[in-house]
Amino acid sequence: MALNPYQPFLPYLRPYRRTVAAGILLILLVQAITTSLPLALKWVVDFAYAVFEDSTTPPQYTTSVGGDIALIAAIISALAVVRWLISIVMRYYLSAVSRYVERDIRAAYVRHLLALPISFFEKRRVGDLMARATNDVEAVQRFFHHAFRMTLTALLVLVLSLSLVIVFAPACVNVPLGLYAWGEVRGRLDERRKVPAAGMVPCCVALTV
Repeated sequence: MALNPYQPFLPYLRPYRRTVAAGILLILLVQAITTSLPLALKWVVDFAYAVFEDSTTPPQYTTSVGGDIALIAAIISALAVVRWLISIVMRYYLSAVSRYVERDIRAAYVRHLLALPISFFEKRRVGDLMARATNDVEAVQRFFHHAFRMTLTALLVLVLSLSLVIVFAPACVNVPLGLYAWGEVRGRLDERRKVPAAGMVPCCVALTV
């Protein structure tokens, strides 16, 4: 199995590279907006807390404290609507690419079948050939429509969320990562203590692999 699952499909994706690039860009925009929503919420919570602690806190953007909170709430609502619209366009682009690739693969498959001799069909069952042209090709379409989008979305969520936590609350990252690293080291040391000296080298090799 190839390390890059998209490698066999690159010839079919290349004609639609602009659409793929547009879909990736829209995924990035959707995740950027999704990540910014908690920041906007933090903004309004901090402002409301400051007003609660000191009632003389002046409004920053409007003529009243309630106006500031309403403005921030409107911004959050607008971001949610924009994210929804961008998500629709993004799904349309990626779904279109998956359908185009499905069509091209099926067309290439049919052209290949038409070029084969009659003896080939005498040795193959028609059901198997039809399954390749329908179910197998449809599985490729579902892979591009769901797996590609979900994989890229998960990676972006991880990177953007971790970046925000590092910037605004680095202690929340350092402590879990330190505990995880210590747990891994301690677990491996405990495993090595349980192995007799004669079996230490095979164990070390197995742990390294």
